[in-house]
Amino acid sequence: MDELINEVNEMVNSLGRESVAEGIYFLSKNGIVPDSEFPFSRVVYENAAEKLCKKLESFGYSGKLVCVGQFIADYGNSYAVYDSHFYDRDQALKWLINFHVAKEW
Repeated sequence: MDELINEVNEMVNSLGRESVAEGIYFLSKNGIVPDSEFPFSRVVYENAAEKLCKKLESFGYSGKLVCVGQFIADYGNSYAVYDSHFYDRDQALKWLINFHVAKEW
């Protein structure tokens, strides 16, 4: 498990701005972004969420970022990164569920 966490941390450390540019734009516009806007697997969200948020902040995002996740029926584990100045945890989870439901329409 330690080896996996080391690999995930290294992946986050090596992120380039260009690989997350669309996700940061979505985040800047909405204060929240679904995991589908970033090129990460759930392993990153489950093992290095805080490190990921700090890395995104290092690219110039000025808010305080937090990661949240939940199992959503028909979608599996789903995650979002949100600015805690605009959302609290419950609001972010509700947004995440609504995001997936809206995609069905």
